[in-house]
Amino acid sequence: MKRPLRMGPLLAAFTLAVMACAPAAPAPPPSTPAPTAPAKPAAEPPKPAEAAKPAEQAKPTAQPAAADQPQKGGTITRPILYGDPASLDPILQTRVAARLVTMNIFSQLIKYDYDKKTYVGDLAEKWEVSPDGLTYTFSLRKGVKFHNGRELKAADVRYSFERVLDKKWSAADFSNLFKIKGAEDFREGRASEVSGLKVPDEYTFVIETREADAIFFGTLSSVSYSAVPREEVEKYGLEFGVKGPVGSGPFKFESYTKDDQITLTRFDDYYKGPAYLDKLVFRTMSEAGTRQNEFLAGNLDFMVLTDAQYRQFREDAKWKNQLVEVPELFTRILIMNVTKKPFDDVRVRQAMNYAINREETIENVLFGKAYVPTGPMQSSMPGYDPNLKGYTYEPAKAKDLLAAAGYPNGFEVEFVAGTHPVVGPKAADTLKPYFDPLGIKLSVKAVEGAALTQVLQDGDFVLAGTSTGGTVDPLEFVWARFYSKNAGLAGNYARYSNPKIDELLDKARATLNESERLKLVAEVNRIATEEAPWLLWHYNKAVQIVQPWVRGVKPIPTDIDYQDMHQMWIDKAQKR
Repeated sequence: MKRPLRMGPLLAAFTLAVMACAPAAPAPPPSTPAPTAPAKPAAEPPKPAEAAKPAEQAKPTAQPAAADQPQKGGTITRPILYGDPASLDPILQTRVAARLVTMNIFSQLIKYDYDKKTYVGDLAEKWEVSPDGLTYTFSLRKGVKFHNGRELKAADVRYSFERVLDKKWSAADFSNLFKIKGAEDFREGRASEVSGLKVPDEYTFVIETREADAIFFGTLSSVSYSAVPREEVEKYGLEFGVKGPVGSGPFKFESYTKDDQITLTRFDDYYKGPAYLDKLVFRTMSEAGTRQNEFLAGNLDFMVLTDAQYRQFREDAKWKNQLVEVPELFTRILIMNVTKKPFDDVRVRQAMNYAINREETIENVLFGKAYVPTGPMQSSMPGYDPNLKGYTYEPAKAKDLLAAAGYPNGFEVEFVAGTHPVVGPKAADTLKPYFDPLGIKLSVKAVEGAALTQVLQDGDFVLAGTSTGGTVDPLEFVWARFYSKNAGLAGNYARYSNPKIDELLDKARATLNESERLKLVAEVNRIATEEAPWLLWHYNKAVQIVQPWVRGVKPIPTDIDYQDMHQMWIDKAQKR
């Protein structure tokens, strides 16, 4: 990756175009140099060649360990990159802009522990799952308090789940709860309560489901299913999320100024003990240049970097050790519709994967802010197989595969591209130097983001670019994208169908033993890599730059902005 790399004229033009898209004139870091620019073939398809292992190149990097003990006090100020959250009601907003705030206000039954790579109790002290996988019994912690001072009990959890299902709230993630007995009847007004939600005593909460499903448990960790106090919700109604969001998390709501900033203060009665920080300030800042200037002035304590910013800071002696990096749970891909020519032939799909030089595009176009993939599942995901063999840059093999499939002179194909800065329209320019020698010509059809989603769901495309992922559950990831019955709306945009994969996924969803389930998922990932319904381009590298006085920023793979602020602290000796 560090060897000299060639850059053709179109690739160089694209690099300059990426730089030109940034907001005008952010101040560069001190002493930082400015950046430079499913029909199967008759023959057995060849196996993908070995690629570099992400384990060797994609290890998360955390902050340098602090020698000092944690210190109390101070305020952390951080930007919201993605616009105003609109509401801090956990059931109304699933966007990153809201969740990076609400995750520090509210608590759920369980949470995902990124260090242990498993689910751990939050409000639930312990839980049991019945042998048939239908009943979940949660024992709640005693003494957990809401921010209004009242103790949180099992009835509050039940109320919060039913609120998600209540149509009047227009909750985003209501359908995930349809596995619960009586959930659909309650939502449609055929029942006054959800029969599968039970409260046998003040500290026990029971969920009864209609069928065993290994994916269901993990969904309970979503902020959408946070516990809220009925009296506060009824007090504010639909304005609960902007005037008085009350939870039981480490920080409590203080103020919210639309399109400006949100302020939270420490909740001293948090069940895990009070946070070190006095206050959190979230500033709505969509322009990269503004964020960079504010960070360099010391007015922001950490921020996510763009591709161009990453190159600047990683080459600067003052800042290069202040970067926190992680292979984020997103794979940037070109989806091939396997029901349409030429991608109904696995050899053509494999040729597309052998055709591109991933290392070169990552370094020259993305400034090193990505990782080479070896399969659909990202290397930060539980169950990832470090021994999986991916695709290397082998243009001669790509040409042979195309010839064997009946395309010795290549083909022309429409490339549907949304607004994504990497896998949008510019991807055609980036990949042109690799496709041209093979006779592969892309004609770009640019559409807006919402329109791209509709195109993918409808199947009205042959080739399309997107970024896919965002879930920590490997079974959920592969099931949505490769199960044949999920073609279209449910996530299998490639319309890929393989009876063996369907069999493995059905078995995995009914398997409650985690290690056995992960083995099945790994096999699905291996087959999908070999049969290549996607052109695998790269895993996103997410990067935070952190001020020297901040301690506790972690490499979170679901989204590096999802920082649990409870254990974060300020080294006052370093604070300027």
